Amino acid sequence: AIDRLAALVRETTVENPRLIVDTHTAKEMRTFIRTDKGRYEARSGCHDDDVLCAAIAASCMENATLYREKLRRRRSPADRRRWKAVDR
Repeated sequence: AIDRLAALVRETTVENPRLIVDTHTAKEMRTFIRTDKGRYEARSGCHDDDVLCAAIAASCMENATLYREKLRRRRSPADRRRWKAVDR
C-alpha cells in the first residue's frame, strides 16, 4: 500500500492531480520515514494516520469500479386515461 501511494505521489503534478492531498496529510508525509528495520512509520512524536489512510485508498483505487446508478423511467399510472382534468 505504501509503495502504491509513493508511486501516485511521484506521478502527481498540478496539471495531472493523481492524488488529492490536503495540507495536513502533506505535512504528515514529510515526517513519514522508513526505519532501519524496514518499517514505515512516522517519526517520533509525529502522526501517520492520514498517510496510512491515503495508502489504503491508493491501493484500493486499482480494483475500484465506477458506480453508475441505473436510469429509471417514470411510468404513468395505468389508470391515467380515466383521470379527469382539473381546472385551476
